[in-house]
Amino acid sequence: MRQSIRHQSVRYVMVGAFVYACDILVFLLVIAVDESMYLVGNIVGKIVGALVGFFLHKHVTFSWKQRDGTTQQFVSYMLTLGTKMVLSSALLWFAVEQAGMYEPVAKLIVDVVTIVIAFVLSRWLVYRPG
Repeated sequence: MRQSIRHQSVRYVMVGAFVYACDILVFLLVIAVDESMYLVGNIVGKIVGALVGFFLHKHVTFSWKQRDGTTQQFVSYMLTLGTKMVLSSALLWFAVEQAGMYEPVAKLIVDVVTIVIAFVLSRWLVYRPG
């Protein structure tokens, strides 16, 4: 079953809000312990969010008949996550260290950019229609 990008976008935002809450909560917990560990908090938060997100996006956001099996999708999802983590960590480092932004604000701005990229990658590379 084909699904419109509009409907998927709405579901992606709803699922993504929950996934992002997991990500940001871990991030905030890590920097509450040690502010200088903001990059570690970013990476650990992304991993926790990804584990929750893989399942929810597979079954809620992209609920069409999918071309690839779960194992192939998980590998693709993890490669997408790796790309997202590298990009977000580099941008976060730049925002904090070079632009002098407050860590939580910088993370929010960086994540808005990477969430859009992740949607496009997920739609066309991970959860491809059958």
